[in-house]
Amino acid sequence: MQFAIMLSGQLDHPHHKIALRLCRQALDDGHQLNILFFTGDAVASGCKNTGSSNQADWQQLARDSGAELILCSRSADALGIHSEHVAPHYGLGGLALWIDASLTADRCLQFGGE
Repeated sequence: MQFAIMLSGQLDHPHHKIALRLCRQALDDGHQLNILFFTGDAVASGCKNTGSSNQADWQQLARDSGAELILCSRSADALGIHSEHVAPHYGLGGLALWIDASLTADRCLQFGGE
């Protein structure tokens, strides 16, 4: 089964750790992760200077799964995050990437809220 995951909200909210655990379990169970799409305040997790404790975990997940870590370009722009600020294994992309991934995934999950 292929999953597309969207994360939003504050970085320190427990839903980010829950999403990470779910993604790990999905991989362990033989499923695939197509995309991890960060929107709203969650785009800060992909910023080089954020100091996010989850950043290394998401990067390792991307290496293990081949999933794309995409920061919503509109949200990133609103927070002043540009391509030179993006950490390794993350990329900037528009909502069209999420829509495309959600159309090809078997399941779409959203974690977060403001």
